[in-house]
Amino acid sequence: MNSLGLMSTKREVRMNKEVVREAIAAMKDAADNSDWNFSNKFRLLQAEHLSLNKRHCPVTVLPLYDESIESARKSGFIHEQGLACEKAGLFCKDVLNMEKALEYLNQARECYEKWGSDIKVALIQKELDALKNGGNGEDGCTCCLGVAFITDGFICGKAEEDVKRISARRKWNEI
Repeated sequence: MNSLGLMSTKREVRMNKEVVREAIAAMKDAADNSDWNFSNKFRLLQAEHLSLNKRHCPVTVLPLYDESIESARKSGFIHEQGLACEKAGLFCKDVLNMEKALEYLNQARECYEKWGSDIKVALIQKELDALKNGGNGEDGCTCCLGVAFITDGFICGKAEEDVKRISARRKWNEI
C-alpha cells in the first residue's frame, strides 16, 4: 500500500504494473481465505490502484473505497476504516469533489479520534481546515497527510511542529 501511494506518475505505474498486479492478487487470495481480516485491505488496494489511473472516474473508484470502509467497520478495524476514509477523501480532493472530500475526511477524523491517534487527528484537521478555506493551507504543504509517510516515520517540518506540540500536551497531561 505504501509503495502504491508513492507512485504518482504514469511512468512509475507502468514500470511497476506487474508488482501491483501481484500485490492485488495476493491480497485477493488472502481475502478469499479470511474475508473479515483482508477484504477491506483488498478493496482499498483496488481503489488506490484505480485512482492512479486518471481514466477511471469517481463512479468506478468510490464504491471500492466505500466497500473498504464498510468492511473495516464490520471487522472492527477502526484505524483501517479511518485510512480508507482518508484515502477516499484525498481522492475526492484530487478529482475536485470538495463536498465529498470533506465528508470522507470528517469520517476519517472521527475514526482516528476513536482510535486515539492525536497526530492523525491533527493532520486530518489541517487538511479539513485547508479545504474549508479553499486551498492547501498557508504554505500548500500536504506532503505528510498520507498515512504512508507517518507510519514510515517521515514527517515534514510543519507536521513535526504539530507532533512536538501534541507530545508536549500529552506529557503535561500525564503530570
